[in-house]
Amino acid sequence: MKILLDTNILVPLEPASKEDAEHVFTDAAMDLSRLATEMRHQLYVHPLSLIEFTKDQDSERSAVRASLLRKYPVLPNPPKFSLEYDGVPSCKEGSHDWIDCTLLIAIKANAVDFLVTQDKRMMAVAGEMKIRDRVFSLIEMIEHLSKAKDYLIVAGLPQIRECYAHELDSTDPIFESLRSDYGISQFDAWLNKCKREQRHCYTIEEKGGIGLAGICILNQENGAYNLGNKVLKICTFKIADNRKGLKYGELLLKAVFEYCKENRFDAAFITMFEDRQKFLLGFMGDFGFLDKGIDGNQRILGKRFSFTDSEKARLGAFDFHREFGPWVTKFENNSTFLIPIQPKFYNRLFPENAEQGQLLSEPFGNGIRKAYLSNSKIGGIKRGDNLLFYRSQDDKAIKALGVVEDVRTSSSIADLESFVYKITVFEKGHIWALASKGVLAIKFRRVKFLEPELKLDELKASGVLKQAPQTIMRVGPEGLKWLIPRMGL
Repeated sequence: MKILLDTNILVPLEPASKEDAEHVFTDAAMDLSRLATEMRHQLYVHPLSLIEFTKDQDSERSAVRASLLRKYPVLPNPPKFSLEYDGVPSCKEGSHDWIDCTLLIAIKANAVDFLVTQDKRMMAVAGEMKIRDRVFSLIEMIEHLSKAKDYLIVAGLPQIRECYAHELDSTDPIFESLRSDYGISQFDAWLNKCKREQRHCYTIEEKGGIGLAGICILNQENGAYNLGNKVLKICTFKIADNRKGLKYGELLLKAVFEYCKENRFDAAFITMFEDRQKFLLGFMGDFGFLDKGIDGNQRILGKRFSFTDSEKARLGAFDFHREFGPWVTKFENNSTFLIPIQPKFYNRLFPENAEQGQLLSEPFGNGIRKAYLSNSKIGGIKRGDNLLFYRSQDDKAIKALGVVEDVRTSSSIADLESFVYKITVFEKGHIWALASKGVLAIKFRRVKFLEPELKLDELKASGVLKQAPQTIMRVGPEGLKWLIPRMGL
């Protein structure tokens, strides 16, 4: 595997001064180097990164760094900057943005497998270029390499805790960046107001963790921005910087969605600083929060949960789910497939629906977006199709409904790993075994768990199935006609 390092990774990795050695990510950078060496992956430096370092006004530090970086191979003949690649923004030649985009183009052109960077703007551009799944933060890359060695760097098992604002510790490290964004006195006054009003909160806590891993503070603001009568404001939505890459954002958003459903909210919205929170802007947009304009110096993103017949008809199946979901889907102009899944994989993919309230301990369990891999030769599965997950062996029942986001068929291990990174239950060894026969990889989002679940006996009696399913199968129109009302849709 070829891994390209951005300059903000090279600085803590090869400290050329006392300040560099005390960098907050020095230890993590060393972990990355160690893992790459142990697993025989090659770390590369882009020639433009070397040129960037020559601009350092501290000539002594520049010389030391140039010497230290000689141990890394320079990416040979990397592709040049070009606007012909989708999503590449216009940049002044030689500018920092131009250099960043040229590094991203190396990924787009498959000159290397992955890029590691701490630059959030760079990650946002990677999203526009449709290569975000190959651009990792330092923590994400370490976790990815660690997973391949069958262990995780997660400090403890994450748990969502429901609480009131007055139960929060105002000195928790997670609030530091918020104080920086809003000003110390202004933020503290607002947090005290939240406490007095006993606002509803969700936090993510880890066993043995220092401080909160994530926090969300909510407030009811009916009628806001003409979104509906009963509207929820997501006042704060924050994941600790050192816990990003573990799908905690999706874990926290799942809790918010459930809160909206249980309390019958018509809509939800969030405001943010567009220039400083580009990742959050893209993240919320990916889950149906639409641009509602500017209020003061902040962008408003809103999401309605109710819809008209014309809105449903206008949108494709997946776009309808994303905009008005997560608990709605369509059964018009698309197909429905049934997927048999073994209990051990079901429990890991859907831990919140597993026996005994299994804790969410792995990124794919935390996330809203998930993936399933199969050697099935079935064709025709496409974006917006519905998936029914049949738990085999013990329950012998359809228990969950999902909607397809993307599909890929491949025999390339690198291609499959980048496609399903952190959203599949399958370990690297299992992916290797599957890849030898060609893999059908399906990215999907969960719509709902079925209550009651649909048992095999009644599925056979109704004609949906003739016998217990052994592989992925398409559900016929008569079977679907029986299923839809029983799924509460």
